[in-house]
Amino acid sequence: MISQLGLAIAQPFILNAVTAVTVRWFPLSERALAAGLSALAQYLGIIVAMLVTPLLIISDPDLPGYGSGFEKMLWIYCIVTIISSALLVIFIRENPVKDSYSAAEIRHGFGRGIVHILRNRDMQITLFLFLIGLGMFNAISSMTDSISEKAGVKDSDGMTGGLMLIGGIAGAIILPALSDRFRRRKLFLVICIAGMVPGVLGLSLAASAEFEASFSYTILLVSSFILGFFIMSAGPIGFQYAAEVSIPAPESASQGMLLWTGQLSGILFTAGMSRDNNAHLEFFMQIFVVLTLICLAAVLLLKESPAMNRDSR
Repeated sequence: MISQLGLAIAQPFILNAVTAVTVRWFPLSERALAAGLSALAQYLGIIVAMLVTPLLIISDPDLPGYGSGFEKMLWIYCIVTIISSALLVIFIRENPVKDSYSAAEIRHGFGRGIVHILRNRDMQITLFLFLIGLGMFNAISSMTDSISEKAGVKDSDGMTGGLMLIGGIAGAIILPALSDRFRRRKLFLVICIAGMVPGVLGLSLAASAEFEASFSYTILLVSSFILGFFIMSAGPIGFQYAAEVSIPAPESASQGMLLWTGQLSGILFTAGMSRDNNAHLEFFMQIFVVLTLICLAAVLLLKESPAMNRDSR
């Protein structure tokens, strides 16, 4: 329990540091891509853990040395973590970007920064978008096996969650890079949320089990990839947009609030979907379609990042 609490305390210091690092290490024209690569690293880590962990745990008498149990698996991850942490301490350097107006801004303290964020109209809308979007992603990704079962897949093969992650990896590279290339944050947030609509709708239709099993499975897989591509690329673009519109609040404060709202709603959504042995899963998937359409209307109310406007001039 003490170790789990330690990991829980450490996690936000790492996740909330992404935009704080991008603003100090990268010029404005590369920051969304840098945030996207950070998200890409997280997705790859999840995939590696999903693939490698069973190989380290499950023992096979026909394969000597194959699988070593939980204890050795945890020791291997421990050693990898210690080595990567040591390399970070040795090689990381403060490297402020000289051509960045935002890096030179005087920042508010944490408390004052939170107040500034809550009073900022564009941040209020962005917080709402993450409340719904990140919450839906957390809930859907946690319930992929149950959604697959509703779609007629008796034994989940992991393809639903796997394709969602693969789509997210592709999206985290492509869309943030295009956002930097065309100097637009709002446009690509609109594209991301518009792309989420067919993904969520397809998953909702597949979970309704109104189609033939093979067709439902096809819809399930295609929709998972589409949703992953757009919803997981919206994250780094949204984080960078929030950092730019909430200046002079600390970047870690804006990103931390976005993650917090998404985690909170994700817990509530997941609890509702899994209640009474997943009896309400289909209802929640239908609600997600409506909520995504509301988010699409809300994102249109955003103003373009002032950093993008200044940079374009």
